Amino acid sequence: MLNGRGEPDDGSAHGLEHASRSVSHVMTAAWETALRDPDPLVALVATRALGELLSTREVTLAAEAMAEGATWGEIGSSVGVSCQAAWERFHNESRSSPAK
Repeated sequence: MLNGRGEPDDGSAHGLEHASRSVSHVMTAAWETALRDPDPLVALVATRALGELLSTREVTLAAEAMAEGATWGEIGSSVGVSCQAAWERFHNESRSSPAK
């Protein structure tokens, strides 16, 4: 795993060394279809679905990061945007997660 600076990170700095996240069946199926379907239009639809699934996952992870005490600057750095852009993108979803 890489940290927000692209360096190896085992998650221990955030207390995540024992965290476990699974990949949903839907996400796996979309990935397999995007890579292996011989019809490029079918693969394109699967790629689009995968992007939407990953966007949802990104929102969830940003909320988790906020709950763990991350700053908007750290979240923004992790996704390649400014702290203001991160706030704009994720603040509505993170409100339901209590900050430490």
